[in-house]
Amino acid sequence: MAPPSMNAEERAEILFQKISTALVAMAMVVFISNFYHSYQLYRRNRQPIYTLCLVQSAIGCFCMIINVIMDFTLNFLCNFRVYSSACLYMVSFICIELILLMKAYYCNNRAKSVLIPGCCFLTICFGCSIWNLCTIRVTDTAAIHLYENAPALMSCSVHVENVAIIALIIADNLLNFYLTVCFLSNIYRSYKFNRSNLFATLLRDGTLYSLVTSTSSVLIVTVTVTNVLGTRSSTLFAASCK
Repeated sequence: MAPPSMNAEERAEILFQKISTALVAMAMVVFISNFYHSYQLYRRNRQPIYTLCLVQSAIGCFCMIINVIMDFTLNFLCNFRVYSSACLYMVSFICIELILLMKAYYCNNRAKSVLIPGCCFLTICFGCSIWNLCTIRVTDTAAIHLYENAPALMSCSVHVENVAIIALIIADNLLNFYLTVCFLSNIYRSYKFNRSNLFATLLRDGTLYSLVTSTSSVLIVTVTVTNVLGTRSSTLFAASCK
């Protein structure tokens, strides 16, 4: 059965939807892996930081699975999908930042000089997250027929203010940079007196994490500003919350 003729906007929307679905599916695999490892850590030692890791990975895993399923569901609760995903992403994002803050706090012998500025940065991130939630708008729900007599593919067009998402990314990057510096500086002081493989690995992984998060933040800002994925450009930031 031949597909009906589609205009350029419908073709672009289908392309954006397939790309965003692929990104969400890849992030889902990472979340499932994180959930498994977090559960193993939580079983062995039920510390608050392991509880946060488990909660964050569970929320992210649930949200990604639901989004992948809904991407293959026709004409199903567009508003619910958008707003529930945004709220769950926000909770998952804040959990990640709390985990990083707790690591830096404990690593620096529970120093308030680390905790207080970290809490201030975290409050800014939370405010930017609320701002993003307030600017989300489901602007259009287009019904696209891929084939004649086939059910319509419901496309949720979501508009997010570029200024809001960029502010959140910058605040997140500043908090990550601050906490990474606090963490690595303490590890380096310990490494100078004890050049074991453990401290060397922590230094390497911490530096790599800092570089990767900074690079990904620049890329996500660029993609968001230039609307590479159209109305779905913010999907990249949501997927990065793994």
